[in-house]
Amino acid sequence: MPNLTYIIVLMFSQVFAFGQNLNGTYSWSGEVKGPKSDYGTVVIEITSDSTYTQTDLIGYKSDFKNNENQIEQIVHKGKIKKDGGFYILTEIGNRKNWMMVKIRSKKLIVYGYELKKNGKMKKVRGIELKKASR
Repeated sequence: MPNLTYIIVLMFSQVFAFGQNLNGTYSWSGEVKGPKSDYGTVVIEITSDSTYTQTDLIGYKSDFKNNENQIEQIVHKGKIKKDGGFYILTEIGNRKNWMMVKIRSKKLIVYGYELKKNGKMKKVRGIELKKASR
């Protein structure tokens, strides 16, 4: 009986030691408003529990359908840090460019801050990126 208890405790500690597997590709596509675009795609690929690559594709929706070269591509690479219930994605070389996200089993939710009338900041939910692969 004591050996069984020891084995059970050891199994649970191993499960919690490894934590959540963040690896995968998360994507979002939708309407964006800009002077040279009306459609965009955001793809965030998490390759380990500490790094990510974000690719933003911006252009006109017709260009996406026709696979034209007029689509602007912006790539950001960065590090991931856990902060309470959130993860902070910080771009390498530009610490002022960061995102606060929650990562669930099938989606990545981006959060931001909105300035209220009383001058205080309120945390608001932004876009949801769906998990494309493991």
